[in-house]
Amino acid sequence: GNGGYIQRGITFLPESRSIVCEAEIDEKTLIFRIPRSSILSAPSGSEKYAWIRELQDQPNNGCKLQNPIADLMLAYSLASEETTYLKTLPPSSSWNSLPRRWTEETLQNCLDGSPFLKRIKKQKDSVLVDYHLLCKHPKGKSGPAFEAFDDMLAAVTSRAFAGAKDEIMMIPILDLCNHSRGKNE
Repeated sequence: GNGGYIQRGITFLPESRSIVCEAEIDEKTLIFRIPRSSILSAPSGSEKYAWIRELQDQPNNGCKLQNPIADLMLAYSLASEETTYLKTLPPSSSWNSLPRRWTEETLQNCLDGSPFLKRIKKQKDSVLVDYHLLCKHPKGKSGPAFEAFDDMLAAVTSRAFAGAKDEIMMIPILDLCNHSRGKNE
């Protein structure tokens, strides 16, 4: 193995994407251990995608990247490469609960007159703008399909944890827990 460990009696239920404890566990018992090698991170682990960082300071036809660079690097790498971690993520349709993935009709019906409507539309547009900018770069021309990139950006923005020095991390098992990204969260 890779040094990972999950206490007996802890079960992952793929249908509901939840973890349950089916046995009594003493309060001093180690429940799980996640080796660093199982954690996906950016920008530290994404030198292959360092070219994305370059785009941050190079306006392209008057456009700049809209989303955080670390989010884009991690989402692009997840959308471009097969990893075991991807198999643990829910189906693409699950990301449709994020307002930026709603249809125009749903946005209007649910948010018309709300101060959030403009912000959500901007978020929605930013994903497409960033994807097109990434695809224009010579190293991004053979990149992932938009749908895969959009799914992985949804995963990163809703599941990643903050690390040191602007690093973000996708941590198996912990990403199932409700959390907010930030050093004090």
